[in-house]
Parts: sequence; C-alpha cells; structure tokens
Amino acid sequence: MDDPARLKTRMGGRRILLSGGDGFLGRALSRRLLARGAHLDVIDDHSTSLRQSSRPQCIVTEEDICTTSLDALDPPDLVVHLASPAAPSCFTDRSRVIAPNVRGTERLVELASHCGARLLFASSSEVYGLGTGDARPFREHDAFVDHGHGGRSCYAAAKRLGEEIVVAGRDRGLDATCLRIFNVYGPGMDPTLPGDGRVVANFLHAVRGGQALPIYGDGQQVRSFLWIDDFVDAVEAVLNHPGPLPPVLNVGRDEPVQILELAGALERALGRELPRRLHVRPADGTRWRSPDTSRLRELTGWRAKVSLQAGLRRLLDDPTAPAFARPQEAKPCP
Repeated sequence: MDDPARLKTRMGGRRILLSGGDGFLGRALSRRLLARGAHLDVIDDHSTSLRQSSRPQCIVTEEDICTTSLDALDPPDLVVHLASPAAPSCFTDRSRVIAPNVRGTERLVELASHCGARLLFASSSEVYGLGTGDARPFREHDAFVDHGHGGRSCYAAAKRLGEEIVVAGRDRGLDATCLRIFNVYGPGMDPTLPGDGRVVANFLHAVRGGQALPIYGDGQQVRSFLWIDDFVDAVEAVLNHPGPLPPVLNVGRDEPVQILELAGALERALGRELPRRLHVRPADGTRWRSPDTSRLRELTGWRAKVSLQAGLRRLLDDPTAPAFARPQEAKPCP
C-alpha cells in the first residue's frame, strides 16, 4: 500500500464523480478523497441518506442518477458508482433497486467512456446467490446460484446486470472494474433506516433498545465483516492502481464468522451476556458468504487491518453508530 503523502499527491486536483456519495459508504469515501485534495461531484437523491453539510471542493446534486443531467458536469477523471438502495428493508420496491444499478450504470459507463475516466461499480456479494453449499470463500470466478424470486433476488439480479453493463463497456475499451462488496460496518450505517435488516445494525439497535438479539435460523450461517476504513482503503488502492484492472474484485475481510460468533464478539465488547431470540431463517438466505480477497491483495497489496472485535469496540464507542440515530431522523424506506 502507498503512503498517505504519495496518495495525496496522486489524488490532488483530480475530479471524481461519486454517485450515492452521501450514503454510508459514500460519506466515508468522500471524506478520504477530499482529504487527499480531490474535487468531488456527488450525485445523491437522499432517498436513503442524509444530505451532508457544505464541504470545500465538493458539489452536491440532489437528484436521481437515472435522470439527472450529466452534461453540465466537468469531465471526471474517476467515477465511483455507489448509488443504490442496499438495505433489505428497501427490497420490496424492486424497481427502485433495479433502476440505479441498470439505467444508472448505463449512463455512467457512457460518461466514463466519453471522458476516458476509470470507473468503479459497487456490486455486491449477493451476486453469488445461495452458493454451492461448500464451506469455502467465494472466488471471483465462482458460478452463481440463483436466489429465485425471493426477497433479495432483485438486488442480486440488479447488481449482476450492472456488472454485465460494465463488462460490455470494458469490451469497448473502458477502464473499469466491479467491486463485489461483502458486509461493511462502521459509524453512520444508514442513519435514516435504523434496524434496516443488516445484522450488525440490527444487533446494535436491539442492544440499545434493551431487546434480545435477533438470530435467524440456528445462527451458524457464516458471514464476513469489513470495517468501513478498510473498505475505503481498498477503494483508494483500486482507484490509484497504475495498471489494468480485472473485471471483478472481491472486497471484504477474509475471516469467516458465524452469526453466533458475532453475537459472542458483541457480548465481549460490552462485557456482559445478551439475551437472544430465534427467528425463522429466510428461504433465500445463504449458509456461507465469505470472500477470497487474494486477487485484490495481489493487485494492490491491500489487506483488511481491523479485526471484528476491535471494530465492534470502536462502533460501540462512537456516538454516530446506527443505534444512536435520532428518532426524528428516522424514516421508512421510500
């Protein structure tokens, strides 16, 4: 990994278009990029995010990436496409999930191709579907096992089609890659959607509300959990990579964690036992979802640094963690 001074030199003065830039991932990434001296154009409709205060060298357009005019923007050097509902509580409105990942991706691929910009598309580990049942990390070349038409299927399908649009752009010479992102957590997770259906946020809301931790199924399903700063490090490493990019890169912490182990880690961070309540596991929930990140590591030297235990401790100590979202800020998924 490059040192911060060298990265600041690389980013200084570069113009970056960041769709979904006021969401959980986008806020953390924009802070880093602005600190490096980049100029940001943020496009975010704020349907599942909160508008941030004015920041130097950052222009925010509050519009839908599918319909906003891109003609008036200064030509970007880099494009990062994060815009998409990501919380399971939003997946009931399939069209709102599909549109930014398909139409929005088409538009940004066209823009990046025209400007000669590098493009990063935020895909998801959901594209792997139910997996093959093997207890091993997912590799980028693994086959997909379809969700069918379950509660998460629209999100997985939209991200998968978005990947195809990016790959089609690559066939025409576009400098681009798709980041298959595994669970990211940290301060500021979806402040408008407390209890949004993702396990870390749900656990913290349960703790703050004096409720039992919700455990779906037997709790032995495996996930991975990546601290937000490690995610930003990975994106920055890919943006700055001097050579060609592969079509797909896994981004996650390659430490498989059972949900029951997550509950135990939270108990250790709090220093007390927590009650648990069992729920029926959704039929489209996979038993194993953990990444093989060797491709990203070999390309850029990136490694996740923050352990789950350390991350949970940081999250509990941070007043902007999701469980601290003020009730007046909370709103249902549009």
